[in-house]
Parts: sequence; structure tokens; C-alpha cells
Amino acid sequence: MEDNASTIRVYRSTLLALLALTVLTVYTGKFAPPGLGSIAGVIIIASLKAGLVAAFFMHLRFESRLIIAVCLYPLVVLSLLIGGTYLDVATRTKEASPAAAGEEQIPQQRSGAASPGPSH
Repeated sequence: MEDNASTIRVYRSTLLALLALTVLTVYTGKFAPPGLGSIAGVIIIASLKAGLVAAFFMHLRFESRLIIAVCLYPLVVLSLLIGGTYLDVATRTKEASPAAAGEEQIPQQRSGAASPGPSH
């Protein structure tokens, strides 16, 4: 086991890294142009922060490979689901919408018009 001074040093370094990544997340959220690239950047930064917390504060770096694999499996499945969603959204085109296909749209009511309701 490590001595007390090196443990404090590791926790302090982890804290500083988490704070730096938090500042980077806020900067990316406020100043990066909106789009899938900035969202992907923020997700990558959040994943790095979660990895630091899991490795050092949850002591996963001292666990066996089986425990680490059990912890990583849900994260891999989640990333595949999120990645599939991004691919689906990125490949959509306007031609796939009902209006572009020639289907009739439902007319929208005017905000001042009375809505047809049950008559008493």
C-alpha cells in the first residue's frame, strides 16, 4: 500500500485534473460553436472525468481485470447506443420528411381562432 503523503499527492493531482477538465467543459459549452462536434467534445471530457473518479476515488486501478471489465461493459453498451443515435440523426435528410414526400400537412389553427369543441 502507498504511504500517506503519496496518497494525498495522488488525490490532489486528481482533484486538479478534475477542476481543469471542468473549466474546459464550461469553456467548450460557452464558446465552442454549437453542433455535434462540441457535443462530442463535452461528452469526451465528461468520460475522462468519470474515468478519473472511477480509477482513483473508487480504487478501480487496484481491482482485478474482471471487475474492471464488468464496470466497463455497460459504458461500452451506452456509448454504442449514443453513437447509433448520432449516426441516425446525422444521416437524416429533408427528403425523408412527410412534406418533401408530397404528403399533405395538417393545417395549423390560428392562435386567435376558437377551437372546435363539444357544444353544450
